[in-house]
Amino acid sequence: MRKDSRGHDGMGVSLILDLTQMHYPGLVQEFCGGLRGEMRLICIGNKVTGYFRKCHPFDFKASGSGRKETLSTVPAELLMIMKSLFLKFGFYSGCVDFIQTDDKRWVITEFSYLWPLRNLPYLTRYWDLNQPSEKPLEMANSWVPSDWILKDMVAR
Repeated sequence: MRKDSRGHDGMGVSLILDLTQMHYPGLVQEFCGGLRGEMRLICIGNKVTGYFRKCHPFDFKASGSGRKETLSTVPAELLMIMKSLFLKFGFYSGCVDFIQTDDKRWVITEFSYLWPLRNLPYLTRYWDLNQPSEKPLEMANSWVPSDWILKDMVAR
């Protein structure tokens, strides 16, 4: 798969058969067929929220499909990956896209520093990386990313 360096929400994503079809600037990702979708996890400080993006019917990509679901659980393995990524590299916030391969391995397909706020309706639960559990905590009201950012900055 090729993704334009300025592509987002499925725009600028195409399937290429070999690198001679590559146009630059852009990114190349391994194509994983038969996907149901991808999980996008957003981390701010020690909190993680996210949603699941389902693939288009008869298509190879989930981004831009508009077919999103609220997460009811996140595998503990992914929470540990998020914690180790953000601690190891000192990232403050960002989002990571995960897909699961046929052999049940989780693969990171994208790491982004920014994420669109229009996905807020799907972000109703969160997980605390200091108390990892697959069971989520419910958000008291609608999520405001800037509140999490400010609370985390004050705590530091």
